[in-house]
Amino acid sequence: AVYLQPNFLAGGELIGPAEINNAGSLSYYGTMAQGGNVWEIMETASDLVNDSPNENRILKGGDWSVLYQNFIESSQTLSSEVSYKNSLGSSRGFRIAMKKENVGSVTNTILLVTQKTYDLVNWAPVYTNIIYDTNSKAFYRLQIEKP
Repeated sequence: AVYLQPNFLAGGELIGPAEINNAGSLSYYGTMAQGGNVWEIMETASDLVNDSPNENRILKGGDWSVLYQNFIESSQTLSSEVSYKNSLGSSRGFRIAMKKENVGSVTNTILLVTQKTYDLVNWAPVYTNIIYDTNSKAFYRLQIEKP
């Protein structure tokens, strides 16, 4: 995803996640749209040794309120080391990815992630599966009921 601009009202007030555009091609790792509408909380601890669940974690990426120039810079480095264990907010989250191995011709799709976002009108959660079809080599979004 590439942010064109953050989602501000004319007076400077932030109003919610910005629209995103597809990056246009797969990354070296075969993924697309690594940037999201939230800072990504990494599994990696700030000291790079995952020896305690209570350690601070690293944040990467950018959120919906970040100008694209800052997003590009922050996506290339580790952003900060903070703990969000007991906090809530609309600008942080995490990525869940799973690879499902094909067994013969039983399946030709791989579920990459189930994404949780919020409807900006009534803030109801919206769940979307991001699916990759290995035959057509295409990505699909499929809105689903709560998992």
